[in-house]
Amino acid sequence: MNKTYSHIIIIVFLLLALRSQAQQVTQDAGLWSSLTIEKEFTKKISASLSEEFRFNENITELGSFFTDAGITYKFNDDIKISVCYRLISKKQLENYYSIRHRLYFDLALRKKIKKVTSGFRIRIQEQQADIYSSDAGAIPEWYLRPKISMRYNMKGKWTPYLSSELFYHFGGKVFDNSRYTFGVERKITGNLDLDLFFLHQREMNVKNPTYDYIWGIGLNYSL
Repeated sequence: MNKTYSHIIIIVFLLLALRSQAQQVTQDAGLWSSLTIEKEFTKKISASLSEEFRFNENITELGSFFTDAGITYKFNDDIKISVCYRLISKKQLENYYSIRHRLYFDLALRKKIKKVTSGFRIRIQEQQADIYSSDAGAIPEWYLRPKISMRYNMKGKWTPYLSSELFYHFGGKVFDNSRYTFGVERKITGNLDLDLFFLHQREMNVKNPTYDYIWGIGLNYSL
């Protein structure tokens, strides 16, 4: 894939994710914080464990928190696959936390051209909620989540990036959510990285969509 073609794909994808109609919207501010620990067992196999807390309602309420564990196999520097499990607790209107189980599979590709690294990730995820307390709990919900990203490899410790992601709901046969993110990563030590980002998330193809404006901070530690 040549440089011009890959950049055209990225621009089209970003425009699709940002497209919206004139609607009445609900807006909210949030804060996402995470800690991720990674361990490389061989040059091809690694594992990760993450804990994340997501605050919403203008950063006044713990909307959800989860533990995420995964294994990654790297074919080469540009292609890798991952299988992950996520245990989620999500706040409900009735003031309790709903338990969700999510299993997902990622295929990630990347292409580096000089200082710019373009990435494409496709995710297939299956999720079940309230398995033991809901009649519909055993029915899985399936999503397809394509994501593109661009990173600029600066000299030094800072790495800015952009990404855009769409959510396709298999049951509804429609894209129902989109995200786009601007962030910067900084290497603190040889094993510790800091990730700072701003994320805009919006519902799609609904009458009164919700728009979220989210600040995020993450720490990534490699064992």
